[in-house]
Amino acid sequence: MGLLPAPVERLAEEFARFPGIGPKTAQRMAFYAAARVPGPALLGMAASIQAMAESVGSCPDCFFLSEKEELCAICRQPGRSTSLLCVVEEPSDVLAIERTGEFRGLYHVLGAALSPLDGVGPRDIHVDELVSRVSAGGVEEVIIATDSDVEGEATASYLLRRLAEVRTSAAPGAPSTEAVVAAGVSEALITTATGLIIAVIAVVFFNFFKSRIKNYNQEMIVAANQLAEMLHFHNTGSP
Repeated sequence: MGLLPAPVERLAEEFARFPGIGPKTAQRMAFYAAARVPGPALLGMAASIQAMAESVGSCPDCFFLSEKEELCAICRQPGRSTSLLCVVEEPSDVLAIERTGEFRGLYHVLGAALSPLDGVGPRDIHVDELVSRVSAGGVEEVIIATDSDVEGEATASYLLRRLAEVRTSAAPGAPSTEAVVAAGVSEALITTATGLIIAVIAVVFFNFFKSRIKNYNQEMIVAANQLAEMLHFHNTGSP
């Protein structure tokens, strides 16, 4: 028989699902929720989680977060350039770029980066949908802002090949599409059968900004852990 009530143990297990949250931190969070958060506030949190599970999904166009079966706020925003498309790995990357206030195009969220070790292959990310968007016409420039790690580089290279195939098979007279890939510091020039030159350059700004956001998140996690330990010491008198 466990020492803790079953609901507290289950809550700790659920907290541990979040990235950067280990078992001990998850247990502290569950303890705090059980001992410090008033019942009405806990019920409000539960209602918010239930509402999110029931009503929040992915945008059918770009796969950013949206109300289920509805376009996201960015795709609905007037004044966005439909000819400029920025490809990112996660929805959080969209927010990082949007905070700069410099990008006025649309996005395409892959959902993940290619990672064979984690079982993530081309069929597990929204690459076919990206190819369909470009093939439909109207997109003149694609910025692939994947991470500068091994998985991000591999994903950018794969997307580049897929986009090159789209232009190779394009009908004569179709508008050309320039793909600018911002992944790491790769530099290359590739000419497709249609004579299209796809410039692969390093747009360091995206990756630098994203790395700053990730570092900030890590600092917040460390601060939260320290706060939890302080609360634990204050309540029990022991570390």
